[in-house]
Amino acid sequence: MPNKETHLEQYQHNKDFLENGISDKNKFADWAVTVTFYCAVHIVEAALANINIHSKNHNDRGKKIENLRCPRLKTYYKDLYSRSITSRYNCILQTSEDVKYALKDLKAIREMIEIKIKG
Repeated sequence: MPNKETHLEQYQHNKDFLENGISDKNKFADWAVTVTFYCAVHIVEAALANINIHSKNHNDRGKKIENLRCPRLKTYYKDLYSRSITSRYNCILQTSEDVKYALKDLKAIREMIEIKIKG
């Protein structure tokens, strides 16, 4: 199982791609939303690993988020997950507005998780 540091490295890698690898977030909004979700995956996994909990998949992670005791975390995570599914599997066009909301969710998750990782 990856440890906290490994998940944080993957989070940073995904975030770097989101910020520098996707030059046109309007044209590639679907990928921007998806990468934003995977940023959230790894920051949540880092917080879970910090308390020696690991998840097997998205569904399992969705349940284990409760262990982090952040009331709104699950809401933000589920929103990003839903946006990612909509984009990847339902082929529903994403817009720069969708990217903006996804980034807001990620920011909220990151702020909640930083408290758990450092605390």
